[in-house]
Amino acid sequence: QNLKRLFLFTMASSVPPSISITHHVVEASAGRLQWPSNAELYYLPPERELLPDKARRLMFQAFFHYTGLSYTECPALNADYMSPIGDSPFLVVKFGPKSLVFTELFKLVQFVESQNLGLGKDLDKQEKVECEAFISLVKMKLFKSLEYKTWISPTTLKESLRQYGHGLPWPLRHVVPYIHYIKYIWGHWEKYLLTDESVMEEVAAVFKALSLRLGTNESFYQSG
Repeated sequence: QNLKRLFLFTMASSVPPSISITHHVVEASAGRLQWPSNAELYYLPPERELLPDKARRLMFQAFFHYTGLSYTECPALNADYMSPIGDSPFLVVKFGPKSLVFTELFKLVQFVESQNLGLGKDLDKQEKVECEAFISLVKMKLFKSLEYKTWISPTTLKESLRQYGHGLPWPLRHVVPYIHYIKYIWGHWEKYLLTDESVMEEVAAVFKALSLRLGTNESFYQSG
């Protein structure tokens, strides 16, 4: 019975075969496209969502909020297994018979900018370079600190494993978290050289740099 449930869950987790997965989204776009109304953002529900997953989801949601592009939120208990890279969230955008899957926000931003639908059209060249530098800083430092806190830190690892298996049938609630844990640490052995204190010091330094750049403004770049 448990093997049957495992098989059914795995089958239900597959990405629909009609979806075309591309990592070179700019190359896949020809000419200017009108943003469709059927974009779907798939993500894990709050009871399974870990810090890195939540951060990625909030980034997608913030982007859609400020661009005004339409989309539908689709929380799914197996969103990570539906994803082509095994992580939540991901966005499915259908342009007629063809679909694009975005697993990274920055790939989506690149695509939207190529269609002249994004926020970058009001920035000059220097501001765009500066913006990319801040984005890299956030990705390399802040996001990596969330991954450390989730999968490496001894103070939170046990809770992360428990939460990631929440809602899944037995034995998946035990198997799936450890598979994801092993998958992460296999490529991040160097993270074991870090400590909670050293990570928090890096985070504080990044926030200080961003705060100095922001000053008394409400945003980095003032429109109008």
